Amino acid sequence: MPVVPAERQRWLGLNFANDQQRNQAVKGLTEEAIERAVAERRAGVAVSGTHGALVQELTTSLCGPSGPRASAPAELALMLCGYCLAEGRVLRLLPPSDDLQRTNRLAGDRTVSEHISRVLGRFNVPATDGAMQSSTYRAGYQAAQAADPAVRDLLQWLSAGPGLDEVEVLFRHLARAFAELELAFAELPVLTADAFSFVAMKRLVERLLAHPSQGAYEQYLVAALLHEEFALVHPSWRVETKAVGAADLSSQTPGDVQVRQRQALVQAIEVSANDWQGKLRQAAQTGRRTSTRQVTVVAPADGLTADELAGAISSARLPTGGGVDVAVVDLPSFVDAVSARLTPQSRAAAVRLVHRHLVTWGRTRPDLVSYLVVAVADLGLMAAGPGVAPSPTIAEPLTRLRGLSAQAADDVVVEVDRGDLEAVLVWVGDRLEAE
Repeated sequence: MPVVPAERQRWLGLNFANDQQRNQAVKGLTEEAIERAVAERRAGVAVSGTHGALVQELTTSLCGPSGPRASAPAELALMLCGYCLAEGRVLRLLPPSDDLQRTNRLAGDRTVSEHISRVLGRFNVPATDGAMQSSTYRAGYQAAQAADPAVRDLLQWLSAGPGLDEVEVLFRHLARAFAELELAFAELPVLTADAFSFVAMKRLVERLLAHPSQGAYEQYLVAALLHEEFALVHPSWRVETKAVGAADLSSQTPGDVQVRQRQALVQAIEVSANDWQGKLRQAAQTGRRTSTRQVTVVAPADGLTADELAGAISSARLPTGGGVDVAVVDLPSFVDAVSARLTPQSRAAAVRLVHRHLVTWGRTRPDLVSYLVVAVADLGLMAAGPGVAPSPTIAEPLTRLRGLSAQAADDVVVEVDRGDLEAVLVWVGDRLEAE
């Protein structure tokens, strides 16, 4: 009989009263597995057991043409193995199955996937916003729009009835594959959210845009600010971006920044630190090969007139009329306009997201992360430690939540103490659903 690791012993033998208890157990199990894998990698300890071809297939997507990248299939596989280990049995994850809801998914898998992504982010491992957060798996893990052969092979392997010890070996190797991508970056200090007035944010933006970054600061500022704006006015919209310099066609993305509602493309944005004319034809090509006919170029274009833009479109022989409608907006003006519509707390959250984008997509330029951290400190926008300091407007509710959370899981208590409003709201939602 295999030796059961200490972290798994914490969860075995529990009779879960509801799905929330089980999900909390899976969160703890996967978090401890990732932490253990990182510690073993740092100590040079090899992971035991033979993993076979399946883990290689599942983790291939973690390596892209421009370096490590986030992988929803790999995160999903880690989560599903965690559910099996927490239950102490191999779950039946192909429909029809009593283990699945009518949506052909496990109850609460979205919150578990988001937790896994946050844990990976703590170690600067490229991660999604939660493998289950997008609509890819909304109809199940083997839905038509998912169409991932690695996930298909995992589900078929689990349905064949492997031993729980075999699932655990796969689980360990998946955690180690993520741990291998850990990279040391300058940690973002606690941001004093209420200090992010429009003027303070403008000073930070000006400092970043003045620093040569090959377009990284420009692209990730646009993506982060739009993310925060749409979180306020269009919650169903999401903003995606990519590695700076990755060609749209090769990266299979319709622009440097994409705004989507479910899978539908709402807006494609091309961002450049250089002259706008270099992006003009690229924007037209984006419009022709996607469902959108409106593409925006955000680049330095101070003083650009309508006649100048019309002449450039004509000279480039871009389609007009029923073709692609290309807009060109001055980069600093665009950033200022979006920032002006945000609250100080949202501006601080946008800076956190810029840091995350740099860590996720700019792994070859750790100096850009360091420069961002130094700029935040020099402008007096920091406190101490990771995260965002709670604003006085939510300090009292946070204090009450701390008192209520004495029996909550340790990881949630830590997140509440950090003042992470998103984590607090997730925790409150779980508690309300459970009660």
